[in-house]
Amino acid sequence: MIKSKGLLSLVWIVSVVAVIGCTAVVVLTSRDIDKSVRRGFDQSHSNIYKLFILSLSISDLLVGVYTIFICIKAIEMEGSYSSMDMEWRASTTCSILGALFVIGSEQSVLTMVLITMYRLQAVMRPFSTPNIKRAIIAIAISWMVSIMFGFIPLFPFAEDYFLNSISFDDIKIFKTKVNQTDRKRLINWLRLMDNGSVQYDVDTSTEWGKLRGLISQINPSIPIRPLHEFGFYSTHTVCLPTLFPHQEDKSCMYSFALLLINFMAFLFMLVSYIALYRNRNTERRLPTNWLTHPPDKQRSESLSLFRPS
Repeated sequence: MIKSKGLLSLVWIVSVVAVIGCTAVVVLTSRDIDKSVRRGFDQSHSNIYKLFILSLSISDLLVGVYTIFICIKAIEMEGSYSSMDMEWRASTTCSILGALFVIGSEQSVLTMVLITMYRLQAVMRPFSTPNIKRAIIAIAISWMVSIMFGFIPLFPFAEDYFLNSISFDDIKIFKTKVNQTDRKRLINWLRLMDNGSVQYDVDTSTEWGKLRGLISQINPSIPIRPLHEFGFYSTHTVCLPTLFPHQEDKSCMYSFALLLINFMAFLFMLVSYIALYRNRNTERRLPTNWLTHPPDKQRSESLSLFRPS
């Protein structure tokens, strides 16, 4: 899984430090929020930032948990991974770890976008009143979006889009591994077997479900079940999502949406912090008497010199 022992040791160190650090931040921030709630939780920027920090630390904690589990599995399968590769990548554990990584990483990005938005508002509109309810709603929506992106590929109704291939054991009439390209041809071939004399009672909502049902009725006395199913998180040995699938894969648009959201978030934060930096430099270049004599007041005073007394 992770061949280099040096890399595995480094991942272990980073993962443990991340989990301990994020857990400490979650605990301390939760205590501060609890104290603020008991005092009334006033509408202040500091309280809003505490909520953002809590959300960010939880999302980073999820990524740390993911990397620790990957390290544990790497140690368990050391020296025998080649014989367990297909079983591991097709396992439920690998899929859940992949979903956990997507949830944590996407929520981290979305939380940083929210922090940037509120920082922009605080700088560009310094006299605006912060709204803590909007912040809570924004954080809740971001978590819902992250969870949706992580778990949609695991739902049964979406398997036609995210299930890449299925392998069967001891089937001699066709190759044991069937991908999305072969699926439709195989379904049509099975339906034409025996010149249509065999009636297949298949009532499923997905193409993969139809294939399973048709294969199971080739010989009802010998049930044939899929041996391994490779989905959205089965491409990599460390259960990462398939961000760059083949063009013919139906999950291509989903992967493109994930990449686009992250790229747009990066552009937004880049432009926003450039604007904040320029605004700060502009304030530094203002004359020292600007605060006591704003431009409008200085202009009115200079014009008064030309008015008749």
